[in-house]
Amino acid sequence: MMGGEDACANSHCDVQADRHDYERFQAEYGFRSEEIRPIFENTSDQVPMPPGFNKLELRPSPIAGQGCFAVEDVAAGEVIAPARVNGCRTPAGRYTNHSCTPTCEYHVLPGGDALMYAIGAIPAGGEFTVNYRRVGGILGNRPILAEAAITLGERLCKDRGPDWTREQIEALAAALVAKFGYLPSPHQIMWPPAVEAMEAP
Repeated sequence: MMGGEDACANSHCDVQADRHDYERFQAEYGFRSEEIRPIFENTSDQVPMPPGFNKLELRPSPIAGQGCFAVEDVAAGEVIAPARVNGCRTPAGRYTNHSCTPTCEYHVLPGGDALMYAIGAIPAGGEFTVNYRRVGGILGNRPILAEAAITLGERLCKDRGPDWTREQIEALAAALVAKFGYLPSPHQIMWPPAVEAMEAP
């Protein structure tokens, strides 16, 4: 469900990062694949896409299973499709894959329905992805802070070097979760203001 960014190119490296981040998402919320797969695959809460929304199509995804892809160029901020209608998932709510650099977010409407919109410009053929952590936040789930700190530590070591103490990482993870309700994607964090006061010497 968040600053603009270009669509992910879904290179091999990106795909591996997305799959690893999905594993970290599960750890942060105490989920196991065998527990959440039946929830994803449950057909009793799925409905067809309402008429008039033809910007996406289902195709095999390099991330996992089926995914939602743009059939034409999509502008930043453009509404792509409803993800939830009358409490039920549309294909956009069922088949949009997770990414650590999502191209889309869900906007929740009064009453609980949701629209999916583009964070940045997405070219035709690009995959629509979201950060499942934000979905969890919308549903009122809170992450396990210790696991969120592990994920954040991996990101910090990759993006900003290893000179962070465990206490600094845990404090920053707690601050981010307090602000967002979940561990946000890297593009949301705005590294300089978020870490300026906690930057390791």
